[in-house]
Amino acid sequence: MRVESLLPQMRDVHLQSLMFAHPAIVDDELGFASLERPVQRPQPEAAATSDALVRKYAPLVKRIAHHMVARLPSSVQVDDMIQAGMIGLLDAATRYDADEGIRFETFAAQRIRGAMLDELREADWMP
Repeated sequence: MRVESLLPQMRDVHLQSLMFAHPAIVDDELGFASLERPVQRPQPEAAATSDALVRKYAPLVKRIAHHMVARLPSSVQVDDMIQAGMIGLLDAATRYDADEGIRFETFAAQRIRGAMLDELREADWMP
């Protein structure tokens, strides 16, 4: 007896055991077991508007700016870094997609730091 001939029988037994263990699992038209409702992780920031995200994470901009200015020459001002960081935060708030499964704070921190570095590069002079 060939293995290929046993596969449909094994699949049916497996599906029956799944349906017995969890009644929400059904066999769809393609022959695959699937959940009736897709499993979704709750995203607390998903329902928030971009304005609310900017207000909530504005202190993050200040913290990142102070960390960066500590490693930069004294000619770089904190206020300039905060301004560039706020632009990065606004950009992060408009581009954020909660379906990606990443927290907004993690996403925004990279965008904020990148906007600050872009501002430093733009303000730098080349001989």
